[in-house]
Amino acid sequence: MKKMEETQSLKELSNSYESEDENIKMLKFIQFFGNGEEYLKTIYAEFKDKKMNEKTSLTSQEIEFINFTNKFFKEKYRMEEDVLTNVRVNEDKFDKLTMQDILKPSDFSFKIVEEFYVPGVKTKNLNLKAIVKGRK
Repeated sequence: MKKMEETQSLKELSNSYESEDENIKMLKFIQFFGNGEEYLKTIYAEFKDKKMNEKTSLTSQEIEFINFTNKFFKEKYRMEEDVLTNVRVNEDKFDKLTMQDILKPSDFSFKIVEEFYVPGVKTKNLNLKAIVKGRK
C-alpha cells in the first residue's frame, strides 16, 4: 500500500481506500486487490488514464512500484514471469506483441523504446500491452 501511495499516477486510487482506522484501510485495500487480476487491470487503467492524458514518462517511483508489484506476485502467487512489463528505455527493442506506441498505436515499425508510459500486464488470463514511445 505504501508503494502505491508514493506513486504519483496512483495517488487518487490509493486515496480511495483511505481511512483513519488502519484495519479498515487494510480491509478496503484487500477488497480492492481481489484475486490479483482485478488489481492489475485497475492499475493498468489508472496508469493509462493518467499517462495518455499527460504524456509523461513513468517516474523512478512508478518504476519502483512496478518492480515491487512483480516481486510480490512472484512470491505470493509463484508467478515465474513479471506480471507488469518493465521496459528499459533506450535498451529494449520494440516488441509489437507486448508494446504499442503512444502516438501511433497501429505502427509496429519501431526499432527501440524511447520512452515508457504504461506497464503492460501479462497473466494467464490478461495480456495488456505496454504503452511506449518507439523510435525508428
